[in-house]
Order: sequence, then structure tokens, then C-alpha cells
Amino acid sequence: MTYREIFLQADPHIVNEIYCRQFVPFYRTGQAFDLCKGLKFFSHGERYDEPKEIAIEKIIHSGKKFKFTPTQANVMLTGFRGFLEAALDALEFNSAPKPDELMNEWLDQTIPDDSADVNQLAADIISILITDKLKRYERFKS
Repeated sequence: MTYREIFLQADPHIVNEIYCRQFVPFYRTGQAFDLCKGLKFFSHGERYDEPKEIAIEKIIHSGKKFKFTPTQANVMLTGFRGFLEAALDALEFNSAPKPDELMNEWLDQTIPDDSADVNQLAADIISILITDKLKRYERFKS
């Protein structure tokens, strides 16, 4: 199973709940939700470096029964890019020259665990990403 398959199936709300319950008890955070949502968007083929005009045009026409207004699309794009940036930041791809390519390579990695609970797998992956980032930050700080 690839990371892409895991995050395509994972529910960010459930992943955040599992993460908060197992890894940071007594403290609620939206960090796991944001990271999972960003990885889910990347798994669907979204791109961070897509020009703003093209991204807004896609959002305007993405509604099933109606078109979004340019103002609505702009607000949605801001939130959408925030999720993508959270994922790039967790993997430290945000300063790379081609972050989308690096993200796709990372998502195509396979893991041997074919556990039926993709939400648990996603929470475990996110926990590792957050822990590694905190360790790097502590080394940098000292």
C-alpha cells in the first residue's frame, strides 16, 4: 500500500481524533487534521505551485450544481493552499525548487503494513512526521 492510497482513503477528522487520543492526550490540536487534509489534496493530484489564476478557475467550476464566485474561489484557495503548505512544511519540501515532484515521490512510497485501518496508518505516519520535525527544531534551537 502506498502513502497515496492511505491518504486518499483517510478521513482527516478521524485521523486527528486518533492522533490527539494516542499521541498528545489532554491536548487538542488541529495539526494532524491540517497535515492529513494537505496530504489528501496532494494525493488527489493537486499542485502547490499551480498559478493562482488557474487554481481559482478550477475552483469556480468545481461545484456540481453551480459555479462559485471569484470571491468565494479566492477564499477557498487561501484555505486550500494552507493545507498544502502544512503538508509541505511537515516534510520540509516547501523550500525545494520543485516541491510538487518531491511530494509525489514521497506519496508513491510503499509500506509493508496492509492494515485495514487506513486512518490508524495515517495517524501513525503523521505522528512520525510531527515528531521528526520537533526533533529537528530542538536540534536547531540548541
